[in-house]
Amino acid sequence: MTPERWRQIDDLVQAALDCAPDGRSTFLESSCRHDPELRKEVEALLAFEKQADGLLNDAVEQAAVSAAGEAQARAGVENLTGTRIGSYRILREIGRGGMGVVYLAQRDDDQFEKKVAIKKVLRGMDTDFILQRFRQERQILAGLEHPYIARLHDGGSTEDGRPYLVMEYVDGEGLIEYAAHHNLDVRARLDLFRMVCSAVHYAHQNLVVHRDLKPSNILVTQEGFPKLLDFGIAKLLVPSAGPRTSPLTGSVPMTPEYASPEQVRGGAITTATDVYALGAILYELLTGVHAHRITTYTPMEMERVICQEPPSKPSRARTSTGSAGAALDRDLSGDLDNIVLKAMQKEPSRRYASAAEFSEDIRCYLDGRPVIARQDSFRYRSRKFVTRHKAAVVAAALTGLSLIAGTTVATLQARRAERRFEQVKLLARSVLYDIHDSIRDLPGSTKARELVVTTALKYLDSLASEARGDASLQRDLVDAYQRVGDVQGHIVRASLGDTGAALKTYRKALEIAQQLDASGKPDTELRLRLVELHNTIGNLLSRTQNKSAAVASFSRAIEVGEPIVAANPGNREALRKLASAYENLARNQTDSTKSLQNTRKHLAMVEKLAAADPDNRQTKLDLSNGYSMLGVALERREDLRAALELYRQAVAIRETLIREDPTNNVYQRDLMIGYSHLGDVYGNPQRANLGDRKGALESYGRMLAAAETLMKADPSNKRGLSDYAIALSRVAAVHDEGLPMLRKSTAILETLTQADKMNIRLRIFIASNYSQIARLLEKAGDDAGALRELRRAEALGQEIVAADARDILARRQLQEDEYDLARLLAAAGDRAGALEALRKSEDASGAVAAMDPGNLPSLSRPARALGGSGSVMATLAARASTPEQRQEDWRAARERFQRSLAAWQSLQKREGFGKEHEAELTRMQAEIERADKALAAMATPLRAHQ
Repeated sequence: MTPERWRQIDDLVQAALDCAPDGRSTFLESSCRHDPELRKEVEALLAFEKQADGLLNDAVEQAAVSAAGEAQARAGVENLTGTRIGSYRILREIGRGGMGVVYLAQRDDDQFEKKVAIKKVLRGMDTDFILQRFRQERQILAGLEHPYIARLHDGGSTEDGRPYLVMEYVDGEGLIEYAAHHNLDVRARLDLFRMVCSAVHYAHQNLVVHRDLKPSNILVTQEGFPKLLDFGIAKLLVPSAGPRTSPLTGSVPMTPEYASPEQVRGGAITTATDVYALGAILYELLTGVHAHRITTYTPMEMERVICQEPPSKPSRARTSTGSAGAALDRDLSGDLDNIVLKAMQKEPSRRYASAAEFSEDIRCYLDGRPVIARQDSFRYRSRKFVTRHKAAVVAAALTGLSLIAGTTVATLQARRAERRFEQVKLLARSVLYDIHDSIRDLPGSTKARELVVTTALKYLDSLASEARGDASLQRDLVDAYQRVGDVQGHIVRASLGDTGAALKTYRKALEIAQQLDASGKPDTELRLRLVELHNTIGNLLSRTQNKSAAVASFSRAIEVGEPIVAANPGNREALRKLASAYENLARNQTDSTKSLQNTRKHLAMVEKLAAADPDNRQTKLDLSNGYSMLGVALERREDLRAALELYRQAVAIRETLIREDPTNNVYQRDLMIGYSHLGDVYGNPQRANLGDRKGALESYGRMLAAAETLMKADPSNKRGLSDYAIALSRVAAVHDEGLPMLRKSTAILETLTQADKMNIRLRIFIASNYSQIARLLEKAGDDAGALRELRRAEALGQEIVAADARDILARRQLQEDEYDLARLLAAAGDRAGALEALRKSEDASGAVAAMDPGNLPSLSRPARALGGSGSVMATLAARASTPEQRQEDWRAARERFQRSLAAWQSLQKREGFGKEHEAELTRMQAEIERADKALAAMATPLRAHQ
C-alpha cells in the first residue's frame, strides 16, 4: 500500500467517524462509488469501533494496574533488597517490565549457591481465577528443559497475594548487543539465530508459545550460547487473554517492533506468531534496524505499518556503509532477503510452518543449497550448483568447449553413441539389480555390495548428463542412491555404519523421486517409493539428534501411503509399506498411549497380509515384527506377561525362517533381537522384569552367540559390530563376572561412535554401559571408581538430552544415574553434590512423566524419585555435623517421603496399579514413621542444647 493510498483511507475513516452511525453507509456509497476496494478497507477499520468499549475497559484496567505498580515503586514500597520472597533473599533489582519487577536473589537457607532471577508481578494480578490458572500453567513451563531456554524453577504468591516466578539467572548480553560487541559476521549471526530457533521449536512441541519474542528476551552467555527468557510467562500472567483481546490496548504483552498482524488485530496467537517475531528479530540481527518503522505508536499507525505495509528487503535496510556495507548487501541480497521476508508474511499460512523449518532453510542457505523461500527454477538451482562446485564446473566448461570443436565428428557418430548409451544403461541395471540382489542378504557381503553398487552408480551418473528429462534413468538413479544408502548405513541390514553419509545419499534419492512425482501423472509405484524413502530417512534421523524430524518423516510416509491403500486395498506392497510407517512412528513416539495405538494399527495390517499370503517369508517376517513391536509397547507399560508371550511368538516365527533360509543375515539379526527382548523381560536389571535371572542369562547367551556369528561372518559390517557390543553388555548385566565384558563392549562402542558421530543410539548404549560398570564397582566396594563412571554417564546423558530433548529413553537413564550419584555422594559426605544430583533426578522424573502422561510407569517416576530423595536425605542426616543440621535433614527427608506417599496415593485408581505399587505406598508410610521417630528422639536433646 502506497503512502498516498493510506492517507486517502485515513481521511475517509476520520470523516466517517464524524458522521452519525446511520449515515455512514450513505457517506461511503458516495465517496467510494468507483473504488469498491477502498470502501472495503475503510469499513474494515471502522469495524474496530464496535469493539472499542470492551477494549477501552481492558486498557483502562491494565493502565490502572501499571500505574499502581509505578506509584508503589516511586514511593519506595517495591525496594525489596535484603528482604525475602519465599525461600529466597533479594540481592538487588535487575530490571522492570510491563508486568512487574525482576530481582536477583539467592536461596536464604544456603542449600544452593546458584543465583536466581525472581519476577514479582504487579498488584492486580491476584484474582482467584488468575492464581488458579497460574498454578496450572506453571508446572508446564517448569518442564521446559532445553539448553537455550532459561528454566522456570519455582513460583508462588507473596503474603499480599501477588504471584512471583523464580527463574534461572542468566548473566549475558542481549542478542543484538552481543553480535555487535563480538563483531559477528553473517554466518556466525545465522548460526546463533538457529540455536534460538531450536529453543522456540522445542517449546512449540511442548505446546508453549512465547507471545513476546524480542532481542531483549534473548541473552547470550559468555560461551556464545543463547538463553530465551520469559517463555510462556505471558500465558501465565494473562491466562484469560483470548483472540478478541487487542494488544493495541496494552492488555496483552506485546512489543510493536516484533508484533505480528494477528496480534495487532486481536487474532488467535499460534506458533506462527512466534515465527513472525523470529523473522523480525533476524531482520534486526542482520541489518541493525527494525523491520517495522513505527514513529508515533498510535493504534492507527501500528495497524497500518504492521498489518499492511510489507517490510523493506533486509539488503536495502542495512546500516553498514563502505566496503563492509557492500559486502553485507551481497550476503543479504537474494536468498537471505527471501528467507526473512517469508517468515514475516502477513498471512500466517504463508510463513514457515515451524521454527524448525525456518532454521532448516537457513541451514540450506549456509550449505549453498536451494531454499524453500526462493522460487525453485532451473536457473536458480543451476546457480546454486555452480556456487558449490566451482572447480568442477570450470573443468566441465573447458571440456564442453573442446567438445564443441568436435561437433561435426560427434554428429556423424550419433547413432553409435545412442547404442552405447543403451548398452551402458543395460549393464548398470544388470549390475545394480541382478548381481547386487543375489548377494544382498549373504553374510560377509558388505564390501562386495559396496563395490557393486558404487560401480553401478558411476555408470548411471555418467549417463545422467546425456539423458536430461529421461524419467526411466531418473528412476534408476533413485534406486541406485537408495541402495548405496543401504550399504552406507541401513539400520537393519549389514552396512558400513556411516549414518551421516547414508542420510545424505537417501535424501538425494528422495529429492529425485519428489521431482518425478511432481512433474508427471500419478504413479502408484513411485509414490510407494516415496513412502519407503520417508520411512528409511526417518529411521536414520531417529538414530541421530533429531527425533522430532524422524516423527515428521514417518508421518509424511503415512500421509503419502494412506491414500494409496485406500484406493488400492488389495495392493499388498502398499499395505506392507504403510504398516512399516506405523511401526516406525510408534517406536519413536514418547507418548506410550499413542505409541500403543499405532502399534495395534501396524499389527492389524500385517495380520491382514499374513492371512492373505501365509506362506510368504516377507509376510512372516513382518508378522513377527508386529508381535515384537506390540510386546515392546506392553513392556513399556510394564505388562510383562503379555509382552513375554508376544516375544515368544515373534521368536518362533523367526526360528522357522532361519530353518528355511539359514544363510539369510536379515533373519539371523531379527532372531538375535528377539532373544534380546526375551532376556529383557526375564531379568534385565536396568528395567522392570520378571526376576528370572536364569531365563535372562539363557536368552542373552543366545543373543550373544547370534551376534558373534554375524560379526565374524562380515567384519566390515559396523552394524554387526555394534550388535555384538550391545549383546556383550546384556550378558554382563546378569553375569557374575560381567565387568570385563562391559569394558570390552564400551571400547567397541566408543570406537564406532568416533566413526559415526551422528549416531545418538550408540552414545545411549555407551552411557548405559558406564552406569552398569558403576553399579558393579559399587558392589565390589570401589565407590570412587563407581563415582567416576557415573560422572561419565551423567555427562554423556546430559549431552544426549541437550541434543534431543524428546528422547525419553535418555531422560529415564539420566534420572537413574543422577539418583545413583546422589546416593554415592551422600555416602561420601559431599552434601552439596548430593543435593544438586537429587534436584536433577527429581526434575528428570517430572520431565519423563510429562512426556508420557498416559503411562503408569512413567507417571510413577516422580513418586519413586521423591522416595529415593528421602532416603538420600536420611543418609545425609546420619552424617550431619551438628544436631541442627541433622534435624533439618530429617525434616527434608520426611517432606520427600510425604510427597512420595501423596503421589502414590494419587495413582491408586490408575489402570495397572498393582501389588508392587501398593508395596511402595506401604514403604513410604514406614519411612515417614522412621523420620518421625528420628525427629522425636532429637527434639529433647535439642531443647536442652538451646
